[in-house]
Amino acid sequence: MTPRCIVHLISSSGFYGAEQVLLSLAKGSSRLGMSCSILCFEDVRQRNLELFHRASAAGIEVKYLPCRKRIDWSALRDLVNRLKDLKVDLLHTHGAKADFYGLLAARKLELPVVATLHLWSHTPFIVRLYDWLDALVLRFFDRVVG
Repeated sequence: MTPRCIVHLISSSGFYGAEQVLLSLAKGSSRLGMSCSILCFEDVRQRNLELFHRASAAGIEVKYLPCRKRIDWSALRDLVNRLKDLKVDLLHTHGAKADFYGLLAARKLELPVVATLHLWSHTPFIVRLYDWLDALVLRFFDRVVG
């Protein structure tokens, strides 16, 4: 069955490759008659609205999810509630943070979840640690796309 409502989840600090791919996927899904929304974690310390502006200009709904720290259980609750409200058929995540929160929310709601693996950079230690944790999380996804 083809999904009718797809939500893309991302934590964005600018408009880079992952955001370009996400926007392209969202536009393509919309052209195929699917409802498509973007949920973006909002980092109040480094707010970036470029994805919001570009998606809105393309007619794609974008909502921000406040996330106050690395692990924010209220952000997870908010994500679950928004996915319920949108009556989502498929959750598509982009990036380690989105993968972690997205998997937990999708399993709670019994939704299929797909991840796009954009790039593992392997630079500073903390980034390598996140990449390693992301690799563990991705094992539980329905599909992973590179």
